[in-house]
Amino acid sequence: MCDFMDVEIETIPIDVIKRNLDIISTRIFDACKKVNRDPKEITFVAVIKNQSNETIKNLFNLGVREFGENRYQQLEAHQKYFETNNIDFNQEITWNFIGQIQSNKITKIANRSQVIQSVDNLNILNVLGKRTDHKKIYIQLAGINDQTRGGVSFENAEELIKSAEKLKIVLSGVMIVPPFEKDPRPYFNKAREFAKKHNLDEISMGMTSDFEIAIECGATTIRVGSAIFKPNNYAL
Repeated sequence: MCDFMDVEIETIPIDVIKRNLDIISTRIFDACKKVNRDPKEITFVAVIKNQSNETIKNLFNLGVREFGENRYQQLEAHQKYFETNNIDFNQEITWNFIGQIQSNKITKIANRSQVIQSVDNLNILNVLGKRTDHKKIYIQLAGINDQTRGGVSFENAEELIKSAEKLKIVLSGVMIVPPFEKDPRPYFNKAREFAKKHNLDEISMGMTSDFEIAIECGATTIRVGSAIFKPNNYAL
């Protein structure tokens, strides 16, 4: 099987990305206005899964500084690309890891991520608890019982939070991906209430198809990918 980085990937032109970012910005503004929120409260994470290095550089040149990646190999390759272009990725970019974490990759992911949104088991916490550097850590809540998508049930998340306290890990928030083709509101609302109960400030929820709903339900971070890169006219 060939590796992702060995495959030639089309670079999305910067004018296409700018147009799409402008539209997304309008959608964020309108969603916030609907529920009397300040758009500045929303952290926009650009999900760069399967995008070329040049496309990501275009995003950077348009002012995007929060990137989300779900595979360590791609994360590493993108960062090395920035290094060769004399961009200090640790100072200028916030890297969010949002994918399932393999046990043998925990340390490597932590070395290259400022935000880890997909913590869902005690093994990951044990490794992170031994580190002295500060990471923003989110518990990934399971929107549905599907091990291929990661996440911990709300019930087991309670125990995970207790474990984090024992390990003296300061949790920053929660992340959730609701089931496809279902109304995401009940899942978003449940995640918001869970975060509130445990005094967690950050709530990462909402992607291309539902980020307006997520904002209305209290999201502080949205993770948007495909809407950024659509080559055709992207209408509201």
